[in-house]
Amino acid sequence: MAETVVYLLRQAETLPETGLENEAWDLSDEGRLQARDLAFKLNDLGITVIYSSPFKRAISTVKPIAEKLDLPVLLDEGFRELVATRDLLSPVEFQELTRKMWDDLTYSENGAESMRECQLRFMQSLNKIAKEHAGETILVCTHGAPLGAVLKVMDKGFGYDEWTKIKMPDVYKLVSNGTEGKWDKGYKY
Repeated sequence: MAETVVYLLRQAETLPETGLENEAWDLSDEGRLQARDLAFKLNDLGITVIYSSPFKRAISTVKPIAEKLDLPVLLDEGFRELVATRDLLSPVEFQELTRKMWDDLTYSENGAESMRECQLRFMQSLNKIAKEHAGETILVCTHGAPLGAVLKVMDKGFGYDEWTKIKMPDVYKLVSNGTEGKWDKGYKY
């Protein structure tokens, strides 16, 4: 069976906007430049299908590469951001909350999604598209928390400190032979 390659892309730089729901936040000016740059950097990877979180900033990140490759952007709820709270937190409050969530993957506040729940939904969508597009090269645009959650599945040692090093944007490569998947840590974006 041919290898299936999945490139996991964290969305480009975003500026949270007071008064807008998390789902509606778009890219910053720098993020728009990053998205255009990504279109050139990812152009030669042989991408045959593009999936994205339905959040605006993720769609805006993959739009330039989708246009360059003349591919549609397929939306999948499984790749959406983990919304741990509806409050706009200060950087210190956000750090405290995310640290708790990484220390205990089942932790959530006020019934919000936990890291474990995020991991399960992401892996369900990832496994589904890997089967549907076996042997192809897939680009998935997602967000920091779900990306970290799936990397933890691939490497149990991946934790909070490694998660804080994921940049906006950043790209990770997963490879599946049909029976098992692995993180290609040798790939550098």
